[in-house]
Amino acid sequence: MFVAVEDDVLGTVSRDGNKVFTMFIHPRAAGQGVGRRLMRHIEALAATDGYDHMETGASITGHGFYHRLGYVDVRTSETEFGLNYILRKPLP
Repeated sequence: MFVAVEDDVLGTVSRDGNKVFTMFIHPRAAGQGVGRRLMRHIEALAATDGYDHMETGASITGHGFYHRLGYVDVRTSETEFGLNYILRKPLP
């Protein structure tokens, strides 16, 4: 897990290999680039580890965020919490 801190926790992200498992950005930090920086960090780590893409699941609220980072829809699935988008991004 990686944590962005500035006087308090602004956001977290965790990964396993090339899979993003959790992403949280404090509401007061939304739109300030914290999530983008955290994602770039774990994408770079995955590329260094030899992966050619990242993959994540997202609810409708996070879907646009991942699109703005270059992720594309692979498939969707229904969960008990609503629609889940599976997205993928090639790594350099």
